[in-house]
Amino acid sequence: MFERTRPHPARPGPGRLLAIWGTGGSPGCSATAAALAATVGRRAPGPVALLDGDLCRGGLTHLLGIAPGLTLGAALALPRRDDEPCAAECVDRRDWAWGRGAVRASLIPGEPGPGAPGEIDVDDLLALVDRLRAAHALVVVDVGDELPPRAGGEGHLALLARADALVVVAQDTAVGRHDFTLEYRLLRDRLAALNPTAPRRAVVNHMHGGHIAAWKREVLAPVQLELLTQVPHDWDGASRARARRAPLPVVDPGSPASAPLEEAGGRLAALLFG
Repeated sequence: MFERTRPHPARPGPGRLLAIWGTGGSPGCSATAAALAATVGRRAPGPVALLDGDLCRGGLTHLLGIAPGLTLGAALALPRRDDEPCAAECVDRRDWAWGRGAVRASLIPGEPGPGAPGEIDVDDLLALVDRLRAAHALVVVDVGDELPPRAGGEGHLALLARADALVVVAQDTAVGRHDFTLEYRLLRDRLAALNPTAPRRAVVNHMHGGHIAAWKREVLAPVQLELLTQVPHDWDGASRARARRAPLPVVDPGSPASAPLEEAGGRLAALLFG
């Protein structure tokens, strides 16, 4: 039995923006974003928004079963009240409660795919993010892996440049290590001028315990990236979470993958809220 963590005291100014980005084909990026929205969100001093910012695939939209017909394009285009970040019909509201806490989350859909990215104006996208931050203590964005000049890349990079903290998701496989080594270096170089100060941490999914030292020494240390947590694979737990349309730590707190995600939530909350 766990005590519910008290939220951090409120801080002035806009809500904190936590961006989750994974290299191409890294399984678990959207699931990690959903889990951290819950585990960081329960420690936030106010409401939480979770934005599917993948302009090419909308994986988070599918994972959490956001109502069909809702898209990011609609959220940007439909009329809204002055006190709303976007039109109310484009927000899927969820209440997540489990043994360790409770979160009220507003889910903003993405662009269902795979397919060609929708026609999303980057300035409109950033304006939406600013309105979400004004209305929420925490905004978590699941960002697509594509970077400029690839389709959707400008929007993804703009979101990452606004982040107060960035979590990079990788997979503990030979392909996952190769993709991370190539793609994160590209992102790091892009952000050197755009967002050099935001803390960056790595989450490695499907990690085998014996690989931790090698990952830290051979993969993360050369790019000055700190390991936030390693998450073991739990196929059954992930399947139950998908069926329930909710984050894994909410659906199955006893999963071997939930404990490291809870610990990661505490560390990120300390970074974001003090």
